[in-house]
Amino acid sequence: MVNEDTFESIIDPVKPLRIIRSHRMHEPSHLPIVFRALALAIIAACLCTAALPLERSAPAKPLEPHDAQTYAPITFPSPPYVEPSEPRTEATTRASRNAERQQPSKVEIVISFAMAQQGKRYVFGASGPATYDCSGLVLAAYAQIGITLYHYTGVMITKGRAVVSSDLQRGDLIFPSYNHVQIYLGNGKVLHASSGQGKVVVANLGTYIAARRLV
Repeated sequence: MVNEDTFESIIDPVKPLRIIRSHRMHEPSHLPIVFRALALAIIAACLCTAALPLERSAPAKPLEPHDAQTYAPITFPSPPYVEPSEPRTEATTRASRNAERQQPSKVEIVISFAMAQQGKRYVFGASGPATYDCSGLVLAAYAQIGITLYHYTGVMITKGRAVVSSDLQRGDLIFPSYNHVQIYLGNGKVLHASSGQGKVVVANLGTYIAARRLV
């Protein structure tokens, strides 16, 4: 399309050609308006965001206590404490010790039993309660304190420990031979089941080949 300026130049070549201008060059720029609108939109968005109520964060969940059974302390049983009925004094301690001394020792239990068998008949191979031989009497007497012996003097002579004549004590076994055994009573006396007298008797200590102590 030929505009007015172009047409005149074609009709009159002498007339200087006018510069064709676009009408758009004279139109005002809309860019500042766009920038202002964008800035207003951003400010409005910020104001709306600031006006919104802040979302409250959820409260922290309290820590749950650990299972008491899982972390229970290790305990050890202890014997129950018994309150004494009366306070222990030096007098009561002394009395307790005297009472312990008054209790018969194991040796005295053996001798007491053997002495009670005096007069009972001698029978070879018997170990009571009505008749005894020498090793049977010793076997029954020491059984009273829980000592088990073999019913034979040849085995008894190997038990316990050897005792010299100067160290003889009540309850020691005296062996006049490998075939006979006696119980020493002290003060040069012995108790035994005598085959010669046919009963359990007390006699004087004679010669012997060995002496043994079991307690």
